[in-house]
Formats: sequence, structure tokens, C-alpha cells
Amino acid sequence: MGNDVKPPLPAGSPPSRLPAGVFLVSNCMRSPVEPVFAETVQPAHARESQWQSIIATGANHRRCHIFKSPAHYFDMSLSVPNPLALN
Repeated sequence: MGNDVKPPLPAGSPPSRLPAGVFLVSNCMRSPVEPVFAETVQPAHARESQWQSIIATGANHRRCHIFKSPAHYFDMSLSVPNPLALN
């Protein structure tokens, strides 16, 4: 993990401590390449509805990764080898 990627969010932590605008990505996946939750953290007034979305996807009480932006997540995901391509 580079210096510009924050450590994973502790399991069960609502995004209230995160600054608006960072990109939150669940550690649980819908497929090998698609997380069950990936959204830009909303301003404080919209956090409750966003937390409800996190709960609805089952990503609550799971680790999440924090990126500067969706573009940063995309760039970082391209730098990780695809485990399916290793066979």
C-alpha cells in the first residue's frame, strides 16, 4: 500500500469520520472485479442515507478501503495483478 492510500476502515465504522469526497470501496466483492459497495463519501448532511446504502449491500461490519477519488481507485486496481490471469 502506497503512502497515498489510507489503511482499511475498521469493520463496523460508519463513514462519519471520513472527509467528504474520498472514495470508499468495500473489501467484499460481488465478483472478482466488482465490490459490493463503491461510492464517493457524501457531505455530512447525506451520510445517514449513505450509511443505509452500505448496510443494504452488506458492506457494514466489513473492512473498506479508502481512496482519494474514483480515478485513484481505478489506477490502483490496474496496478494489482489479476489473480484469474495467473493460471
